[in-house]
This record gives sequence, structure tokens and C-alpha cells, in this order.
Amino acid sequence: MLELPITHRNFVPFGARALKLGWLAFAVFFWLVACAPHADRPTPKAPVVFTRPLPDPLSDPGTQFGWRSAPVGGYRVALPDARGWRAEANTGPWFSLSHSASHSQLWFGSWRASRILTIEECASKVRQALPRVRELESPRATFEKAKVSVPGGFEGELSLAQDRRGAATLGRAMLIAARPGACFAAVFVTQSSESGALLRVLERLAVLSDRTLTTARFQRIEQRVSRDKTGE
Repeated sequence: MLELPITHRNFVPFGARALKLGWLAFAVFFWLVACAPHADRPTPKAPVVFTRPLPDPLSDPGTQFGWRSAPVGGYRVALPDARGWRAEANTGPWFSLSHSASHSQLWFGSWRASRILTIEECASKVRQALPRVRELESPRATFEKAKVSVPGGFEGELSLAQDRRGAATLGRAMLIAARPGACFAAVFVTQSSESGALLRVLERLAVLSDRTLTTARFQRIEQRVSRDKTGE
């Protein structure tokens, strides 16, 4: 009987060898991954957390307004977050307030004259008394002007300005108004360096212009005299 060579007796089909080699390679790969140093393994990325910005104390729709009376001039003004405003030292006809949470300032002024004053004459006195006003009066910074009427018989001009100083966005709203024998001025200056600073500043300018600067309430002379007599 013819005997096959010993090499042929140990012959393994090609498909079986491939399967065996595949399992061996998989085992080696699994062992290498399991034994690899921990530092070489990819570190899972931390989930991205999006935080909503805090409500702005001046322009948020839920902000409450309150009235503050000026120490001179016989008028009162509506302020957003009224308790957050601190009265500064007042000089002459000026009523000054600061709001630290929003890096904002307000100035109100009312004064009389023996003759009819123009809006430009009133504005000149504002520039002399408030140097910060000139910082944002360039044509490049001013982006809106409008004629407005103010309670108390005043007619005037409201201007809005915005600019950048380093990382901060600055904004200014200024009302200059006149009536026969009197001037009224209201100036709001604010700044922000937070994310979305430009939008915050523009929203503050819109709110303060619409609901504070142009809504001052002047008492009639007889009301002021009565109040002085009663001490209220």
C-alpha cells in the first residue's frame, strides 16, 4: 500500500489555517491593548456644558422700575433696578447716580435762565459739567439722533453713541432739552466686557432712553410749595 509522505499526512486545509491565524492575531491585539500604559489610552472628552448668561440688571424684561426724586429741580425719574442705584455727591443742578452691577452712571440736570435758551446752549453747559460726554461725541461713535418731547414742556434731542475702549464696549445715551427759560439734561453712560457686550450695551441704551431719560416727571410749582410746607 502506497503511503503518503509525512508532510502530507499533517496537511491542514488553507481555510482552517486562515481561521486559526485570525484568532491568534485577535488574541495578540487584545493582549496589547489590555496591557498598554494607561497614559496611551484616549481620554474621553468632557461633555460641553452651555451656561445661559445671567439676566442683565438694567435691560432684562423682568427688571422692576422704581421712582427716585432729584434733590433739586423738582422732578423724579424712573430707574430700572431702582435699589441698585447709589446717589453720588451732587453739585449745582446735577443729580448723579451710579449702578455698580452694570458699570453704569446717570446724570440729570435742570436749570433756569432769564432768557430763552437753545438746545445747543443747553448742550454746551452739559459738556462743560460732564467731561465724559465728550468721549462719545465723535461722528463715528454716534449712531442715532432723534427729536423728542419731554414731560414738563421740554423739546429736545436724544442721541445714542457706542464705541470700544480696549476690551470694553461703551455706550452713551444723552438727552438735551429746552423750554422757555429752562434746560433739562439726562445722560446715561454704561460699559460691558462680558460675552455679548455689544448686545448688552445696545439693549441698555434702548431701555434707559425709552423708559428713563425721556420720562422725567416734573412737579408743578404749587405742588412743590405745598410739599415744602408739609415736609413730605
